[in-house]
Amino acid sequence: MKKQPGKATVLLVTKNSHKVREIGMIMEEYGIKVKQHRADKSEHAEWSTEKTARVNAEFFSRKTGMPVIVDDSGIEFEAYPGFPGSNPRWLFERIGYDGIMRLLKGKSRRAAFKCSAGFCMPHSKPIVRNGFMRGKISEAPKYMDRNVMPYERIFIPDEADDVLAALSREKKNMISHRSRAFRKLARIIAKTLKVTA
Repeated sequence: MKKQPGKATVLLVTKNSHKVREIGMIMEEYGIKVKQHRADKSEHAEWSTEKTARVNAEFFSRKTGMPVIVDDSGIEFEAYPGFPGSNPRWLFERIGYDGIMRLLKGKSRRAAFKCSAGFCMPHSKPIVRNGFMRGKISEAPKYMDRNVMPYERIFIPDEADDVLAALSREKKNMISHRSRAFRKLARIIAKTLKVTA
């Protein structure tokens, strides 16, 4: 029996409620329902964002027997090519906003976020698509009272005049690295689930 439009469900592997809201809104546009699968994904410092997304999408789809989506993101400072890469949380937890501001003092503040979004059906090969959001790091963190991810308080995307924390969820979903990666993936998922349902 074929699924009706809007009834397809995929599991999103994350413990991050921000991601569930953001990705859920994007997938909804393509008739895909997102259900959170609370679990820790495998991450290794030497893995690229693509490898992390690919390995985890395949592992969890086989483990759950469900279509799975998973992502891994990173940020790169132009002043330090490749850094901090796929471990932005590691950097923030160790040096915080003050440390990041010191790192960039007198240097280029250009930066780019990258998201690798992975999708896998049970017993199939995973598919990964990338999305980028380019911009710059602000001179100081803003909107400390808002419940957002840490880098949203200091990253100003090229498409905006203020940091991500100031933007509406709808605006973020139009320009974010995650939304760009998942929109590419959503088209593939919608087609795949329709064919295999």
